[in-house]
Amino acid sequence: MAHGGVTAAPLLPSAAVVPGTPHRNRFAFLCATLASMTTILMGYTLALMSSAQLLIREDLGLTGVQVEVLTGSMNLFMLVSVLGAGWAADLLGRRGTLVLANAFLMAGALAISAGGSYASLMAARFVTSVGVGFARVVAPVYNAEISPASTRGVLSSLLDMFVNVGILLSYVSNYAFASVAVGVVKTCFILVATFLSDRVGRRPLLLASAAGAATALASVALTLCAGGATSSAACVASVLAFVAAFSVGFGPVVPTYSSEAMPLQGTSLGTAVNRVTCGVVTMTFISLAGWITMPWCFFLCAGVAAAAWAFVCAQLPETSGRGLEDMDVLFSK
Repeated sequence: MAHGGVTAAPLLPSAAVVPGTPHRNRFAFLCATLASMTTILMGYTLALMSSAQLLIREDLGLTGVQVEVLTGSMNLFMLVSVLGAGWAADLLGRRGTLVLANAFLMAGALAISAGGSYASLMAARFVTSVGVGFARVVAPVYNAEISPASTRGVLSSLLDMFVNVGILLSYVSNYAFASVAVGVVKTCFILVATFLSDRVGRRPLLLASAAGAATALASVALTLCAGGATSSAACVASVLAFVAAFSVGFGPVVPTYSSEAMPLQGTSLGTAVNRVTCGVVTMTFISLAGWITMPWCFFLCAGVAAAAWAFVCAQLPETSGRGLEDMDVLFSK
């Protein structure tokens, strides 16, 4: 099957079976679940590092800049494998690349547990990031290729669900000093998106997610401006509302949409841009807040979310229920 100039590997002999065949659906679900589980460690290490910033700074005697770089480094380190994922998938195949990703993830996890210095933690983050990058690009493409059109949204959304399972596990493990409600809300709303993606379509979820995110971020900014005794509670509620809005659309649906709309190399490039943006935001947010104040940081983010809503509304067609072979025609209009 050709898709955007890239020929999909014949991973499943049953790919020609009628989409409603129960056996194929069960087998595709199992394969997609196992492929998606490789990203649990991504969510775990991202949230774990964020929660452990103060402890790391005290134990290792790090500066604030070093802690910021260590926390956001994964997003930039991932570029090595994100940009090379297409080449690796063509050379090793989808499954072979996922096996390689797991090898990096296991090695990185062991290195992090043994790390006792800033340099060793950075090296371990690099190894883990390479594995996460491979998994983040190849797993959604693999899931899209093996999925019937009727359940592609569900199976492709599994990737982000397992990222959030990792985040939740991290918050649980750090319960003594870290915002568990965030992990619970993210995981619950990822499940909502998983079950609605094929029923209501990609566009409605993306539009609802963008609108909800813009509203919640603006609410955070306004509560910070207002201050007062109820400000903290209102900020927490607004942050949880943002997490819910993000998790119902932007989080799970974007990887699904990308794997449907673009070939493997396009998905790789999109993931790279996403990681660079995340890295830049993570490593500059505190400095930006000191420059334009914290409320205006959130007003800026709300504006970006509003712009995303306008882009989805004007430019993105609905892909739900369409075969991958139809995407070239859909996006050529």
